[in-house]
Amino acid sequence: MTANIPAAKLYLVALSGGADSVALLRHIYATAQGRVAACHVNHMIRGDEAQRDESFCAALCARLDVPLEIYRIDVPALAAESGRGIEETARDARYAALTQEAQRIGAAVILTGHNADDFTETVLFNLTRGAGPAGLCGIPPMRQMCDGVTVHRPLLGVSRAEIEQYLADIGQDFVTDSTNSDTCYSRNLIRAQVIPALRRINPALDTAVARTAALIGEQEDALDTLVLPTDELSVLRTLPGAILSRAVRRLYAEASQRLYGTAAVLPYDATGMVMKMITDGKARDRISLPGKIYGAVMKGRLVFGADSREKKRRGH
Repeated sequence: MTANIPAAKLYLVALSGGADSVALLRHIYATAQGRVAACHVNHMIRGDEAQRDESFCAALCARLDVPLEIYRIDVPALAAESGRGIEETARDARYAALTQEAQRIGAAVILTGHNADDFTETVLFNLTRGAGPAGLCGIPPMRQMCDGVTVHRPLLGVSRAEIEQYLADIGQDFVTDSTNSDTCYSRNLIRAQVIPALRRINPALDTAVARTAALIGEQEDALDTLVLPTDELSVLRTLPGAILSRAVRRLYAEASQRLYGTAAVLPYDATGMVMKMITDGKARDRISLPGKIYGAVMKGRLVFGADSREKKRRGH
């Protein structure tokens, strides 16, 4: 198994107990590419099974003498409070915990176990949602979390089959999330039924999807360079539609980061609403948007802010 691991003095491995993260931990531990620590996030979603995963990770790290920090986060309660989905809430909470732990121990690099199969599933899942070009770029190999901390995904070029074979070769077990076989979840349905059908058409499906995503990514990067850093309506109204939509999404993401700590993505339909407000709207027009954010035209500028209900809930 070949992993594209960047150089670092200290790595923090996001350890779920599943095959991917366990293989990543064992690989970096065996290759001695730097000191390694691990972080396990118990989302408190799957009851006894979640506790099983936590105990497995603790036992594995104790055997390897790898420092482990466990974060227990009540994701169902957070999701209910915020009105967001369980999966989205869990993902954001997990990355927040990983970033916090990396800062605490002084690790510049967080490693996650996303693999080639995950990449293909993500692209197809985003396609079914109509996510647009950005969604069809798949999983980025690297993401800046904050100053001095980046997430790297060194197994994106490694298949799930290769990972499981590596674990079998070294005699390492792992845990399996029982919900992975529940095809009521869209991703599981894609994994169980859609991808096998597509692989019958093209056995090199993962390579084909990765190549397409890379080409789209190159075009996205080129178009992003044309987006001007401004919220002035007089400038925004001169932009072609494809560039204006990018400017709107960027301004929304920046507002979301500023208000709630997460750079949220503005959905396609909502982006169109904001664009129409820019081109056709009048002064002080205001619309409600996902993520408890409003968009408004004020004093010749496009403004995003927290809606009144969210301000009240947060005590402002």
